Amino acid sequence: MSLAEYIALHYDFFKIFNSDSQIIKKIELKEEIIEKSGEIISDLKGIIKKIVKTYEVEEI
Repeated sequence: MSLAEYIALHYDFFKIFNSDSQIIKKIELKEEIIEKSGEIISDLKGIIKKIVKTYEVEEI
């Protein structure tokens, strides 16, 4: 039996991997980045709408 086969049979890789403190921190950081990015995009959309409303109004 190879080392890879032994590990696959006797250890739950994903359980060990997902419980690692550095992996948990990376996942939390990724979620925070996604949340902040969404907030920034929302703010930019609001600013762009204000600009369009203010400066791109057609005069009749």
